Amino acid sequence: KKYLQLYKLPDDYVKIRTQLEEYLKTSNQKSSVKKAPDCIRLLQTDRARGILSAWSVDQIETLVKKIDIHQYLRSQPIYERKEDGSWSRLFDETYIGFDELRKKYFSYTDITQPKHLFLELCQFLDSRVLASLTDNYDSIKGYKLSLNLSISTVLGVEFATFVRTVPPEDRKNFGFEIHCGDLMQDFEITLNMLETLRNEGFSIALDGITLNMLDYFSFNLLKADVIKIDVRKDYARMLDDEHVQKALAAIGPEKIIFARCDSKKALEKGTTMGITKFQGFLIDDLVLENAKKV
Repeated sequence: KKYLQLYKLPDDYVKIRTQLEEYLKTSNQKSSVKKAPDCIRLLQTDRARGILSAWSVDQIETLVKKIDIHQYLRSQPIYERKEDGSWSRLFDETYIGFDELRKKYFSYTDITQPKHLFLELCQFLDSRVLASLTDNYDSIKGYKLSLNLSISTVLGVEFATFVRTVPPEDRKNFGFEIHCGDLMQDFEITLNMLETLRNEGFSIALDGITLNMLDYFSFNLLKADVIKIDVRKDYARMLDDEHVQKALAAIGPEKIIFARCDSKKALEKGTTMGITKFQGFLIDDLVLENAKKV
């Protein structure tokens, strides 16, 4: 009986094997692309390069309808700083991990321009997030969450379905963040939308407020529960301005969240002004450091 069979391999066997594996890999990738839905393939073509167009927005919206958007939901906490320097987690902002979604499906497209198409895309994604959270309500029940919401979404079926799904006694756990850029689209609708959110028992945050806007708008008049101020490094230097400090004092430190807080200057200035609520990667790092010391 034969127990061993010997083969003489060519000298360049390793090279041939490597080339074959590369060929199979490329072949499989092409096969996968061919089997993918049209929108996925089209978003990888030259037509999708550059800024958004009505066509690319349509392709992205079609894509989002076909995939499980729930897997791209991300969150970042908002913390309150205590007098002893410790941190208390208040709630989490939930949003779509846009960078991950873009990198995987439409990396050639600059989704931030033009602004009106970006806003349209955000409105669509808001509605999909609400629909996803409604379908998976048991997974978020009991958590304190803040969700981005466009004005048009409040008027849509997804919001009405979400409201019917969430019992009135649980609505105190949910807040909705309205971006300042959305407020002036139709002011009458804006006021009605804010009133609807209040009547339904949800809290309201105004998001995207920058320090250079404070001299021009009285955001307190909109009666939001929270005003989120963008204090990223580009804006943090403005915290030394006396006019900015007076405007923040007029809002009331108890209503303010310093968002995108990525510098110690913003944290220290905010603390000096009596602001205790912060959000940002710097804050996440500080909370983690404190936890390691305990």
